[in-house]
Amino acid sequence: RPGPLGSGMIEDFINGKKGNIKITYPHPQLESILKETYGVIVYQEQVMKVASELAGFTLGQADILRKAMGKKQKKVMEKQRELFIEGAQKNKIKKNIAAEVFDLIAYFAGYGFNKSHSVSYAFISYQTAYLKKNYPVEYMASLLTSIMGINDKVALYIRECQRMEIQILPPDINQSLIDFTVVGNNKIRFGMAAVKNVGEKAIRRIIEERKRNSEYKSLFDFCQRVDLRLVNKRVIESLIKCGAFDSVRGKRSQLLSVLDECLKQGQKYQKDKKNGQTSIFDLFEVNQKEKTNNSSQCKLPNIEEFSKNELLSMEKEMLGLYISQHPLKDYQKKLRDIITVTSNEAANFPDKSKVILAGIINKIKKKNTKNGNPMAFINLEDLEGTIEVIVFPKVYEKNNNKIKKDEILVIEGSLDITEGKVKLISKNISALNEYKKNKKSNFKVRNEKPQKMFKEIHIEINATRNKSDMLTKLKEVFIKYQGSSQVILHFKGQRKSIIHTIDRKYSVTINQKMIREIE
Repeated sequence: RPGPLGSGMIEDFINGKKGNIKITYPHPQLESILKETYGVIVYQEQVMKVASELAGFTLGQADILRKAMGKKQKKVMEKQRELFIEGAQKNKIKKNIAAEVFDLIAYFAGYGFNKSHSVSYAFISYQTAYLKKNYPVEYMASLLTSIMGINDKVALYIRECQRMEIQILPPDINQSLIDFTVVGNNKIRFGMAAVKNVGEKAIRRIIEERKRNSEYKSLFDFCQRVDLRLVNKRVIESLIKCGAFDSVRGKRSQLLSVLDECLKQGQKYQKDKKNGQTSIFDLFEVNQKEKTNNSSQCKLPNIEEFSKNELLSMEKEMLGLYISQHPLKDYQKKLRDIITVTSNEAANFPDKSKVILAGIINKIKKKNTKNGNPMAFINLEDLEGTIEVIVFPKVYEKNNNKIKKDEILVIEGSLDITEGKVKLISKNISALNEYKKNKKSNFKVRNEKPQKMFKEIHIEINATRNKSDMLTKLKEVFIKYQGSSQVILHFKGQRKSIIHTIDRKYSVTINQKMIREIE
């Protein structure tokens, strides 16, 4: 859990368990309570027991303390501190020791869990880690299914699949089921339930017909065979736009242009069949493939396919995210040289940090201020997620011609981080092809802006493959990004590892640009 990871208690626990440090207790009575967790307060029950045994709290009073700590109720905590020290002194514990113990439990209790919850979460963590390691494709398919429709999470887990070298394929009328499905080695196929406007009843009919009478050969074949009362024009149009018909004959532009005609002929065929009218081919019991090849088809017009950007835009509209390729992928290198932060990294920066972001506009909401001046709220999407950008009237007036859906923009501004939500207040807006960094600008380079402070950076080096100039190059990087985070090198050999803490004069500022250079 992020809280304990940030508190340093994990390191204390591990070092205590491995015997790397001597476990000490502010008071001997704490040993029996904290021995099983190596001197670290992990469970809420431990907080209650400390209060009971050292300060004479009843279990009811100890529970009040536990709740106040968990919810960080400052006034209640001050009162509880007085009661704790007073109770401890009655048990002949010195005031300064009592204060130290209370401060210790106050620090750790904010991260505490009750023991039964800890066991349950640990067990589930172990199970999911096991499944992800041993059945990665099946596990990720199930994970994606569990959050289908929550686009930011789907995008996050698709990036994780890409990191794991698992290919995510778009929906397909001849392969997709309702949910995400494993369709081969390291391949997951999008479920049709993820497609906008496509309901579960329609999907079930499509799948049932496919299982009963083989794969669909064309759009015309599809319209002849499915129940068109459930699988209507809107459903089929959405499936074409997202690429679900790409495995049959015809481009998306062609299929959309003949959809009305195919539906008309499909309805006629189904009506005639219901009324007992059969074609000459039905009488001779030819197979389905011959029927399709010899039946009257919807002739595909000779027209160009939609542009790459139009196809991606349709994909985004129908699936809520880009699957085949992100429109920013072609500009990845250029963007890396411009930006100082990504949408995903922004939460690690302090409030009011000056940053440069770039992305594609996927949503615009315009409104007027109390004075009647127009402004806008933009959803800016980059390769890692989305961030809300606020464009106040003065900036909007200068840049309203650039604020269009699917436009790629570079935005300089300051972060607004309140209540865990990250927004960008825009100061300068430029189209990507027009962007030029102002030499006098405050938005300079990634490492010059303050970021969330980390105490240390650990770098693992394979000692058997270490090139002779690697340490010299690393030293140059450390000097380039001077800061307050200490560098610790882990040299991994075949038989043993050596950990070396670098001199404080080579401490660094940790940011993504520096990490890329180290990598």
